[in-house]
Amino acid sequence: MFYSLALCTLTSLVQSVAPPRVSAIPSSSVQSSGVRSAQKQLNQLLGAAATVGEFSGTVLIRRRGHVVASASYGAASRELRVPNTPETRFMIGSISKQFTAAAILLLVDQGRLTLDDHLAKWLPKIPGADRITIRQLLNHTSGISRDLPGGLDALRLPRTTREMVDLISSDSLRFPPGTSSAYSNNAYRILGYLIEVLSGFPYANYLENNFFTPLGMRNTGQLEANTLVSTLASGYVPGFGPDGFGPATFADISNGVGPASLFSTVADLSTWGESFLRDGKLYPHVRAMMLEGTGLGVVVDTVSGRRVIWHNGVYAGYTALLALFPDDSTTVAYLGNTETLLSESPLQRALFQLAVGHTVTALAPPAVGRAPLTQNPEWYAGTYRFFPGLEVTITMRRNVLVLENLPLEHLGRGEFYYRLKGAKVTFDHGEGRSPSIKWTDPSGTYPGTRL
Repeated sequence: MFYSLALCTLTSLVQSVAPPRVSAIPSSSVQSSGVRSAQKQLNQLLGAAATVGEFSGTVLIRRRGHVVASASYGAASRELRVPNTPETRFMIGSISKQFTAAAILLLVDQGRLTLDDHLAKWLPKIPGADRITIRQLLNHTSGISRDLPGGLDALRLPRTTREMVDLISSDSLRFPPGTSSAYSNNAYRILGYLIEVLSGFPYANYLENNFFTPLGMRNTGQLEANTLVSTLASGYVPGFGPDGFGPATFADISNGVGPASLFSTVADLSTWGESFLRDGKLYPHVRAMMLEGTGLGVVVDTVSGRRVIWHNGVYAGYTALLALFPDDSTTVAYLGNTETLLSESPLQRALFQLAVGHTVTALAPPAVGRAPLTQNPEWYAGTYRFFPGLEVTITMRRNVLVLENLPLEHLGRGEFYYRLKGAKVTFDHGEGRSPSIKWTDPSGTYPGTRL
């Protein structure tokens, strides 16, 4: 999304990139021409992008319990040259929301609350709490703001779920509850707090006791600050230099409880999709509530006329997708640790098409040649406003022009490429300091002016 350009993360240069590797399909898999075709297509889809480091992660596609395609590429640690494998754990970003939703709906099923209860029952200081229902928090129609006030700075301090709620209480509603729809991480932060209040357990313990352990998801859990998690990949974003990547900036994971604090593997996510979302194991009533309408915590949709239950995730250098096609029992799980535009929507669309049997073509990494910067950097440097509340600052660092701490690759006179979001950034060609800027990405073109 365009808004995310103002929420970029600091990176430093990392030169080594592990070559792509393809994991073998287990002998228990169905060895048919269809399986061989799917595996070949997956290799072709990701090979070129992985070779140049634009993609790094693990993919698993299963049908009726059998692996039809599986591959691991790149490095879990670029610095240490540790390869990704099918057993590598990754942060799953907003896929965490469906576990938060399942926990809330289990509490509904147990009679601890109802979907039509108003938030004021527990948190009367939240703006509009007497009009916001639990259902609206789950389906992003509450009007609660998207993220914590204060931007990236707010994410660097450790917080309890109650402290996050207090911070959210200081912000205003974006629209009257129930009148519109806007994605909200803060709504799920509130739900994470309610899980702890109503269950009497910490969020992580409640999920582990009621979902992860009973389903045998032994490689899934909540990341805790100052705690090592074995086989957890590091998250990377584009860094300085034409081939550079670096680690995402520090954010205290306590601020992600509810919307984005969980890690997992592709096998565990597939187990969740098949056992819980498809078969309703453990709590069939909870599953039924989750899949009503367009979904609660998940998206219920159609692809090529086939029903699909899915959600994706992007978090601090990690990208993720879990998609279940229940009619033919096909599951797609993808977890990655290199955040680029290519590893988000283009990859996810291609995996959807591969899952429904369509032919897919290779994801081509952007062909960006870096030209020397001959003009005075001061010609570009400054703060630009796209619309009220969205401003970006451009400065010079390490002889590279940077936008919000990430590099702009110079294409030629007045034109730059921003790899994190696959965007072209164009400056005014007039005399003197550039008075305007233009941002173009797959969603559209957005003009900005210098302040």
